[in-house]
Amino acid sequence: MTTQQPWIRVRGLSKSFLGVVALDGVDLDVLPGEVHGLIGQNGAGKSTLIKILAGVHHADAGSIEIEGTEVHLANAAQSAAAGIAVLHQEPQFVADLPVYENVYLGLRPPMIGPFLHRAAMRSNCSDILRRLGVVLDVNSRMADLPAAQKSMVSLARCLLLGARLIIMDEPTASLGAHEVEQVYTTVERLKAAGLSVIYVSHRLDEIAALCDRATVLRDGRLVASVERADLQDRKTLVRMILGTEPSDLVRAGRHTRGELSVRVEGLNWKNKVQDVSFDLHRGEVTGVMGFVGSGRSEVAHMLFGSLRPDSGTIEVDGRPLRASSPQAAIKRGIALLPEDRRHQGSFGDWTVRENLTLAALSSFSVFGYIQRRKERQRYASDKGRLGIKVASPESRFSHLSGGNQQKVVIAKWLATEADVFIFDEPTQGVDVGAQAEIHRLVRDIAAQNRAVLFISSDLEETLRISDRVLVMREGRVVGDLDSVETNLEDVLALCFGGVQDPLQGMDPIGDRSA
Repeated sequence: MTTQQPWIRVRGLSKSFLGVVALDGVDLDVLPGEVHGLIGQNGAGKSTLIKILAGVHHADAGSIEIEGTEVHLANAAQSAAAGIAVLHQEPQFVADLPVYENVYLGLRPPMIGPFLHRAAMRSNCSDILRRLGVVLDVNSRMADLPAAQKSMVSLARCLLLGARLIIMDEPTASLGAHEVEQVYTTVERLKAAGLSVIYVSHRLDEIAALCDRATVLRDGRLVASVERADLQDRKTLVRMILGTEPSDLVRAGRHTRGELSVRVEGLNWKNKVQDVSFDLHRGEVTGVMGFVGSGRSEVAHMLFGSLRPDSGTIEVDGRPLRASSPQAAIKRGIALLPEDRRHQGSFGDWTVRENLTLAALSSFSVFGYIQRRKERQRYASDKGRLGIKVASPESRFSHLSGGNQQKVVIAKWLATEADVFIFDEPTQGVDVGAQAEIHRLVRDIAAQNRAVLFISSDLEETLRISDRVLVMREGRVVGDLDSVETNLEDVLALCFGGVQDPLQGMDPIGDRSA
C-alpha cells in the first residue's frame, strides 16, 4: 500500500495567526482508497490543516500536490474543483427545504428549459443516497431528519460535487451507538469505491477500527505517521498525543472541601447528555474534561437554565432547582461564564461600566433609575481587585483584550454575590499572562467558600487548577478523580476511551474485530 502514488501529498505546511504558530512544517500523505486518521488534542493544528485543504485559510509555506501535480487552493471553490470536500460535525443546510433541494444548494441543477427538473433532482439524489446505503424519502424536510441522516445528506452533496477526498470532522461526536454504526458502514463504502477519507476523531477506538494509517499532530507539528497495526497500541498513541510526562505538571495547592453546594442526579438531554450525576462543594474547584461532543457545555447550560434537561434533578443547598430560565438560576446564586463570552456573556458595544453591573442592576438602581456613581465605584473597586487594564469605565467592551474582557465578565458575576461559578473555557483566546491571572481569580473565588465548576479543553490547565476532575465522554461521566493523584495519561485515556476506564466496562460501539 505504501508504494502507491498518494492522491494528496502535503509537504512542509506552515501557518501562523498574529504571530502564533498553528502549523509548523506538517507533512501528510493520503492514498487512493485510504481511510487516514488525523488525531491530536484541541489546538494540535487539525482544524488549521483542514481549513487550508478546504481553501478557507492560505498556508504561509509548504506545498500541496494532488495526483502528482502541485495545486494552489486559494478558496473553497478551488478546493471543491480539485476534488476535496469537508463533512463538518454540524452540517449546514436550510431546515425548511426538502432533502433533494439541500443536496443541490449552490450547484447547477438539471433544468427543463427555464425550469428546475425536479424529477431528475429527486432521482439523482436518491441514487447517491442509495450508493451510501441510506434509504430516505428525498422529499422529507431537512429539519425532520435525525442527525446521522443530515450528515448523509451532506455527504451526498459532496459526492455530487465529484469529491475524491472526503474530510470527516468528528462525524460521530453527537451520535448515538446505532448512528455511529451507520457512519462506520458509510466510511467502508467510500473506501470500497476508491475514495480517500481523512477521518478526524478524538475516539481512539474509531481510529483503530476504521483507519489504515493515522497522522498524529501536537502543538502544530507532525509527531508521527502511524501504521494500522500500531493503531491498536492505544497507550503509545496517548503518549504521542500528550507529549508531556506527568512529572512535568505543576499543580496549584489544594483547597479544603466545604459543605455540599450542588447535587446533580441523572441528568439527560437528547442523546448528548446521559445519566450525568455529580456533586459540587463549597471551597472546591471541580474540573470537567472531555472532547468535542462529550456533553460538558450542555451540562453547564442545564445548571444555568439555558437548556432544560429531559430528566434528572438539580439541588442547590439542599433545595430543588427548577431552573426554567437563566433568571431563575441567577436568583439561586448560579453564575455562568460561557465559552462564547463576546456573544453570550457580554455586549460588545456597551461600555465596561455597563457590562460590569449588567447582571445585578437592581443593586445599582433606585426606583428604576441606575445610579452611575455607584456603578463607577464598583468599577474602581473591581479594576484594582481583578487587575482589569482599561483606560476608562466608559471604554467600549469590544476594544479590550481577551483577558481583560474575561475579567470584566468575572466581575459582572461577582457583583451578583453568586455562590456557584461555572467557567466554560475561560482562558480560550487569552495570552499566557492573562491565563495566570484568570487562574488566580478562579482559585480565589473557591477560597471565598464558593463552589466552582471549571470546564476546559486544555487537560494540563484543568489538572493544574482543579481539586477534583470529572471526565466526560459521549455524554457520560466516565471518571471522578482526585487531581493530585491523577496524571495526564490516565485522564487522556479516559477522554479517548478504551484504556483504564473504571466506569465503562464495554466498548460503546461494540467489538468490531469479530
